[in-house]
Amino acid sequence: MLRLVRNAWIRALIAFDVRDPIVRTEQAFVLPENFDRLPRSLQVRVTICNLFANHKHPVDHLARLYEMSPAEVISLLLAEGLLEDKRQYPVKAIKGGRRETDH
Repeated sequence: MLRLVRNAWIRALIAFDVRDPIVRTEQAFVLPENFDRLPRSLQVRVTICNLFANHKHPVDHLARLYEMSPAEVISLLLAEGLLEDKRQYPVKAIKGGRRETDH
């Protein structure tokens, strides 16, 4: 019985954990002058960047609004430099690796 309560409590904590580990770069996004002449896909990209950077909309809201996954929105914002890139890349060559740079 105690295990069921503990598991339910853990699941509730996970479900309601709303911390956002995403760090904004706090850069302002400037809309291009010829916005209405851009292709539709570029207009969506620019609009997402504008709403995120200048109007502080959350990633989940933008993903729902534009029917994208949150991962797609985050990739777009990383590419535009509106999010800090916290990914870690290996800086050292792997000893005995298969790539030419590893030898």
